[in-house]
Amino acid sequence: MRDHLEAFIGKGGNVAFFSGNSVCWQVRSEDGGRALTSWKQWYNMDPVFKTGGYDTLSTLWSHHLVNRPENQLTGVGFLFGGYHKSHGQFMDGSGAYTVHRPDHWIFKDTELLRDQEFGGKNTIVGYECDGCEMTMVNGLPEPTHRDGTPENFIILATAPARWHPDDSEWYDEWEKDRIGAAVIGVYTRGGTVVTVGSTDWAHGLRGDDPVVEKITRNVIDKLSRGRDPCNK
Repeated sequence: MRDHLEAFIGKGGNVAFFSGNSVCWQVRSEDGGRALTSWKQWYNMDPVFKTGGYDTLSTLWSHHLVNRPENQLTGVGFLFGGYHKSHGQFMDGSGAYTVHRPDHWIFKDTELLRDQEFGGKNTIVGYECDGCEMTMVNGLPEPTHRDGTPENFIILATAPARWHPDDSEWYDEWEKDRIGAAVIGVYTRGGTVVTVGSTDWAHGLRGDDPVVEKITRNVIDKLSRGRDPCNK
């Protein structure tokens, strides 16, 4: 399924992820297609683990043994995201995104300004969030690309997120106490891919948030017109 979607994008197809934690665990089809299997953090109990061939190991896509982070598909991943207002993480958070590049087409006609927040009224940043490893350049976040994030990925807005220790510290390459982020971003690889980085984006649609509605409409309109550079 992932191979087909990545091929679609590579041939000019556009994709939008209006959620977060979208492609975290690799699963296998088993029992004649009647079951999906994933051992998640217990990957060393997966029969595939004993074979030494890890392409279909049912654990994190971003696990170093699988080495196919979802960032390569969505632009972001759960490994550098986490929870916001959930699992005891950032429970006093605003539930809002902070804008970094308001001139991007995704924010057209929203009247948002740099460093302005939006979506907090309806807690659009909540529960599970996807992000990417980033660094600050001239006061703006830029991807490091070390986590598989595409070279032309643009970080448009962020909110703090963090894994709960019980969820993260099983992973042998986990950086203890790391704070991640929910990230809205976009990249082009044949087609254009947009992610909103949070499972609770739909709260803004249900709550009739005009900014969330406009951003969603901008994405649908832009991506429905076919191939189009993401940074214009």
